[in-house]
Amino acid sequence: MTKLICSIFTVFVVFTYKSSAQQPYRMGMNFDDASYSVVKKKAKLTRSLESLPESASIKQFSPIPGNQGMYSTCTAWASAYCGRTIVDAVKNNWLDRTYITEHAYSPAFLFRLLSPDDQSCKSGSYISMAFSIMKTKGLIPFSELSASCIPSVSNVQLASAGNGRIKDFMRLFDVNAARDIKVQSVKKSISEQKPVVFGMICPPSFFNVKGVWNPVEEADPKIGGHAMCVVGYDDKKEGGAFEIQNSWGTKWGNEGYIWIKYDDFARFTAYAYEFIDLPEAKPELADLSGSIRLVLADNNEMPVTLLTSTRGLKVVPAKKTTDPLSVYQTASNYSSGTRFRIYISNNEPAYVYAISTDLSNEVTKIFPYEDGISAALTDKRNDIAIPDEDHFIEFDDKPGKDFLCVLYSRDELNINELVTKISSQQGSFSERIFKVLGEKMVAPANTRFSKDKIAFEGFSKGKSIVPMMVEMDHK
Repeated sequence: MTKLICSIFTVFVVFTYKSSAQQPYRMGMNFDDASYSVVKKKAKLTRSLESLPESASIKQFSPIPGNQGMYSTCTAWASAYCGRTIVDAVKNNWLDRTYITEHAYSPAFLFRLLSPDDQSCKSGSYISMAFSIMKTKGLIPFSELSASCIPSVSNVQLASAGNGRIKDFMRLFDVNAARDIKVQSVKKSISEQKPVVFGMICPPSFFNVKGVWNPVEEADPKIGGHAMCVVGYDDKKEGGAFEIQNSWGTKWGNEGYIWIKYDDFARFTAYAYEFIDLPEAKPELADLSGSIRLVLADNNEMPVTLLTSTRGLKVVPAKKTTDPLSVYQTASNYSSGTRFRIYISNNEPAYVYAISTDLSNEVTKIFPYEDGISAALTDKRNDIAIPDEDHFIEFDDKPGKDFLCVLYSRDELNINELVTKISSQQGSFSERIFKVLGEKMVAPANTRFSKDKIAFEGFSKGKSIVPMMVEMDHK
């Protein structure tokens, strides 16, 4: 049986093999539940979007599997070489595997930033830190740095790495999530053509496997961790399985790939990350768009009227508001005790935030509904229910007006800080929001609001935010 040396620290456990000669392959992912848990989690979409195709694959966008050799660099290979490269290939519709491989990213560069003091490249690293580095510092091409282990990175390399930065990232589930949540969330990402970098317990039965992996060991973290990349799934294969790319070369597994059954994936996988990537803005195409529905408990929608702000417009609309922002107003008054839900959707990838207030002027954040939830809604179809699909909002016994503002943004916002700033301003809700965010708002002339429903299309043209204002009356 393989002998392991185990070093225990305060919040994480690092595993390294006593002798690399005893093992045919190296791993190198460190477990750190605490740092994984603070990464923002992908928001739960409505149940109507849970139906997925029975199979999907982005394998055609992946580089030819590489080989980490006898170095503990799997985290960098999975994150940079495989995952990050697939993001570019999907975005640019590259389908030539040779071309994709030639444009892959360097794992050695990322590993050196992850572990600057590990000159032998034999200690492990953390996926969460790898994604943070890809976001803040970036990556360089594999063609410029193909060595497996390097002593340092140069200032020139650091300066050019900015071209390989990622927009952002999020985790897909909690460490102890149920089997179905893990499987469904990863399938959803793959169906949206998004690679998933994951970290799993890697027992000896995984070293020499063909076809589909059939583990014989228990999922014990003391065995050690390994990072890889999910590139496909098939509900009909062995009752359901994920296809993954490894970093042990093309002689391992199925030419560098292997299938892991859903049950085994859920048992052995602790972490899973998705890249956040927004398409580049093109002047002729709407790059911000979305809609809001106010749905009563009886499933009928609240009708609305659009009051258009004249700010920046040459033509004065028939129904106008003196506020700086256009606003949708409910066409009817609703009595106290009326129950409803808010559904927020976006048709273009964006960061989406929702805040509300009433005549008391107290500003409340309502989405993301928790600080640990990501505001990035980047799937092809997104639909968020507020408060959720099992609960309603209820008008209180204080008649008046309630105000909702949904911000669609191309950039991440510090929503807690914004709530504080907006709360400190004077004026109407619309005026206070404009005072804080006006410089970033898409010009009215570049935003088309629907007249019969709460919906819009926006052309950012150098700006980044479109606010959707809704005013609700209750008696």
